[in-house]
Amino acid sequence: MLGERFHQGLRAGIVAAAATLGVLIGFGTVRGAALRPLNGIAHTVFGTRAYLMHGFDPAVTLAALVIHVGSVVAWGVIFALLAGRLRGTRLVAAALLYAGVVALVDRLLVPPALI
Repeated sequence: MLGERFHQGLRAGIVAAAATLGVLIGFGTVRGAALRPLNGIAHTVFGTRAYLMHGFDPAVTLAALVIHVGSVVAWGVIFALLAGRLRGTRLVAAALLYAGVVALVDRLLVPPALI
């Protein structure tokens, strides 16, 4: 049972990571620098240099991918483990509450250097 929930969270996290990567690249494309929003995620490792990378940089872009996909998949697995038994309206309510908690954790508990 626990293994199945883990795999559900893994799958959901991968889908969410792919979707949000598409959004980031779409935002960048509209502004003429497709990978700049994605590269910015790597500022936790590379500092300001990551914000300045408009295109593909092997170190910065790959680090950003690992950070983004890893964090989104981790949040997906945690949610699946916590809410795996829920269905219907309760699942939707739990997902909304969880999204709020994740946003609060990101804003209030994560050190500013990592945001």
